[in-house]
Amino acid sequence: MARKEVEKLLGQGDDVQGSVEYKLEDDWLGGWHVYHIEYKQYRVIRAKETWQDW
Repeated sequence: MARKEVEKLLGQGDDVQGSVEYKLEDDWLGGWHVYHIEYKQYRVIRAKETWQDW
């Protein structure tokens, strides 16, 4: 998938350490549901899902 397509679906993410981070859902018990997407030449090469509790 191209970066433009991802941004059309999810909006602008936050650039964090070589990947783009999308905070999707705040769960009062588990923290934020976050997607990390890495790009190479504007194409997705890796995506992972995490939970972060700020």
